[in-house]
Amino acid sequence: MDAPLPRPLACDRSLEDLLRFDRFIAVGANSGGDQVRDWLAARGKAVIAFSDLSPALHGQDRAGLPVRAPEACLAHLDRRTAFVIGTVRQKEAAELLVETLGVAPEQVFPFVNPMFAAHYAPGVQAALAGRLEQVRPLLADGESRAYFDRVRAFYRTLDPRHLAPQPRRIGQYGYDAPGANPRPGARIVDCGAFTGDTFPDFLAATGGDCHIHALEAFPPNFAKLTAAIAAQGLGEKVSPRQIAVAREAGFISISGDDSIADGCARLSEAGADRVPADTLDNLFDRERVDYLKMDIEGADLDALHGARALLARTRPVAAVAAYHTPEHVAGIAQFLQAALAPCRLYAAHDPNWVFHIHYIAVPEERALA
Repeated sequence: MDAPLPRPLACDRSLEDLLRFDRFIAVGANSGGDQVRDWLAARGKAVIAFSDLSPALHGQDRAGLPVRAPEACLAHLDRRTAFVIGTVRQKEAAELLVETLGVAPEQVFPFVNPMFAAHYAPGVQAALAGRLEQVRPLLADGESRAYFDRVRAFYRTLDPRHLAPQPRRIGQYGYDAPGANPRPGARIVDCGAFTGDTFPDFLAATGGDCHIHALEAFPPNFAKLTAAIAAQGLGEKVSPRQIAVAREAGFISISGDDSIADGCARLSEAGADRVPADTLDNLFDRERVDYLKMDIEGADLDALHGARALLARTRPVAAVAAYHTPEHVAGIAQFLQAALAPCRLYAAHDPNWVFHIHYIAVPEERALA
């Protein structure tokens, strides 16, 4: 009789547990693995090799380090060495290491970079537990509550085997629930439009009958955004604007690395681009907004505060990223529930990173329409 597979960890872990190890193997010969290596190097820790789930990469070099098959790394594993996953295929990688190759789960850690390290810091999840318990009953269906529970378990234990996709997610920010997606004729505001990756979803949901205000602050992304609009012939359907949405009008300094897929753009001081900022209340003070998408690298809650009048006046569906800081997991859910009450609140994720949380708030009248 086969032995049962080891269950996901139930004990709490934090960055303290990760940093007890001295040497690491980064699973992911890609930009995610590079972020893992850089984060560890900044703390005096050595990455001795890359590994990858793709056999085509095995035997190559990356940044002067070998790329090995996961099973080939076992010969280099000792009590001082651990795996850190730097790929979107987190659950698959963790299951391979622990359940197939027999690596102790205590020696496997999830993707870590400056943003996600904040979720794993000692004491953070315990401090948020009370607020997160208040959020759970606000979620409108069992799939959202189950996904929310899995992400919480992941943040507490740092074991990606807790994770699983949300079955009702549609595309980037859509959701299988009444009123949760843009409808024909929708006026859509896309905050953090990136390079236009959400446009196909919006066009499909509305049968091409919509207008999208695409707001993007990071200059390299904005250049790619305008190029994509031109290449796809979307000039009549999309209005791009290089601007940051914020709690108040002014300017921000922003910097990032456009060699990484999303640029990792952040508010910055040195070596940054200066970009105008304004509130959504000011930008759309006389316009109807039916659907608001927001994913702006940690400025999301501030921008929502700058949209209070807009939310009250037009009562749009709001799909908002809530994973950029630990506090946002609770704070954005509570803000949306209060600002758009009565509404139905759902929790989902983007297509690949199943430990992200996006909330989708659907005002009751839109759900019933």
